[in-house]
Amino acid sequence: MDIYRYNNNGQMWLRVTSSTGFTYTKLVSGSIALNAWRHVGMHVIANGAASTVEVWLDGTSIFSSNQINTTATTVTALQLGPSI
Repeated sequence: MDIYRYNNNGQMWLRVTSSTGFTYTKLVSGSIALNAWRHVGMHVIANGAASTVEVWLDGTSIFSSNQINTTATTVTALQLGPSI
């Protein structure tokens, strides 16, 4: 799972790997502007098709679900920032 900002339009998305590929959920209705610091938090409890994900933007909850479908049953790694 990851959260990213789509550079073309500034939209913020949750991307989840599932058994059928990726699923995407838009996290905010507007766009996230460039050149400003934002605080993003994410809490994950891996539990297969009933995984929990919570997301905060600047201290405000913007997404919460305990029915996220993923193949993960444990969290074994955490990455902060983009892979290069």
